[in-house]
Amino acid sequence: MLDRTHSELAPRGPAAFLLLVFGTTWLFQLPALLAERDVISGPAERFMPLVLLGFFGPLLIALLLSALEGAAGLRALACGLLSWRTNPGYYALALFSSCAIFLAARALFAVIGGDELGPWFYPPRKPQQIAALVLIPFTEQIPWRGFLYPRLERKHGPQLASLLTGFAWGLFHVQKHAFIDPHASLVVALLTIAFMTSGTVVFTWFYQRSGRSLLLVVVAHMGAYLNNPSTALPNALPLAMHTLGYCLFAFALVRFDRSTWCSAEGRFGTRDNKPLTQ
Repeated sequence: MLDRTHSELAPRGPAAFLLLVFGTTWLFQLPALLAERDVISGPAERFMPLVLLGFFGPLLIALLLSALEGAAGLRALACGLLSWRTNPGYYALALFSSCAIFLAARALFAVIGGDELGPWFYPPRKPQQIAALVLIPFTEQIPWRGFLYPRLERKHGPQLASLLTGFAWGLFHVQKHAFIDPHASLVVALLTIAFMTSGTVVFTWFYQRSGRSLLLVVVAHMGAYLNNPSTALPNALPLAMHTLGYCLFAFALVRFDRSTWCSAEGRFGTRDNKPLTQ
């Protein structure tokens, strides 16, 4: 439920958060971009630590804005991570759902006659991939799910808030990888936004079903690294299959489990006993 902790949050938080996130990301990338184009002297590589710092911008900004909101903001950010008591089955489902979604999409493409679809599994093998599995779900879900989503949910309800949060999250990924990712392209950018938007809808389902456990969403995000087709880039087909699977699964959750998204009893998607969509 959207409890009193979240009802005390500042309504202007989303705008400030998004402006600071996207602004600082470009600001941190600017010196490297200028060096690459010989506008300033020196190799672009010397500015890469600044670029990488921008990747953690959403987390730092969420912590700063929460602190400026006072005790209510910090409490709201922390309570989701401390809310771990839920059906244990949800943890297993969250951890393995992303892998299952890809395998189902991969099987569908195989049935309809797709050729050269690639492997069925893309597990983390390199140390940096394992580190990403452990760290990134925390550094990304705390700001996007823990900070931005509840504030958007108060005004727009869980469905639209999920779409807005996912779109912004995907756009941030496109922005931060535009400079350093050699596989960056318009197709990959569009797939990334669609993947993260539909993924956010799925994560919201876990979030609402578990009584707003941010920790469960972190586990679901970790699951995305257990079988991660984006490591196949520049071959975008595995990512496209995974994206299609997420889109279909997200649609099914919204279409066939409506009680999770708008309950008259106030368990999910309500504020002060009134529908969030009002």
